Amino acid sequence: EQALAAYWKTFNSEYRARFRRKLGLLIVEEEGDEQLLQSLFEVMQRTGADFTNCFRALSREPFPLSERDCYTPPQSFDAVFEYMLSQCASVEVLQKLLRPALHPNALARLRAIAANDPEQLAGFGLDRAVLERESRRAARREELANMAPRDKRRADAEAWRDWLYKYRLRILREKQAVEKRARKSAAGGAAGGGAA
Repeated sequence: EQALAAYWKTFNSEYRARFRRKLGLLIVEEEGDEQLLQSLFEVMQRTGADFTNCFRALSREPFPLSERDCYTPPQSFDAVFEYMLSQCASVEVLQKLLRPALHPNALARLRAIAANDPEQLAGFGLDRAVLERESRRAARREELANMAPRDKRRADAEAWRDWLYKYRLRILREKQAVEKRARKSAAGGAAGGGAA
């Protein structure tokens, strides 16, 4: 058990470090970084955006010069934002991706079993996580069934605009930390160089 606990600790640490690098967060580790990454995954899942292409687009994100540069009004052109929107799946594609693994009647019966006798789920080779995932998928399918393509695009745009704003604010703080570190280093080098 100790070895397994050590493995997961190392795995999670490396996982966070790799994704921080993917997001360009190299110097300062902030408390909200984990939430920023998690919210990115949620936006990608909700919009059906391509994982790899989204990270590639973020690598093209210029550093904002000020907090004002972090927000792009809806009427303005934003290349990264537009690219992210182009990576979102259509209503039809998402409905296909969210095809049920369980028939709705079977899911309802399994929910009842889980409520009354959770151990019996193991007899079916299932656990609560599977039921929760299928329930979320069913709810999302139902939501999409009543959604016009225009409404999905509007929701996708709102989700990406909000996430990119938070990301740009975080990248701005990263840039400021790098600049501060460089100034300290230069000041330390100038002070040390003058003494010799």
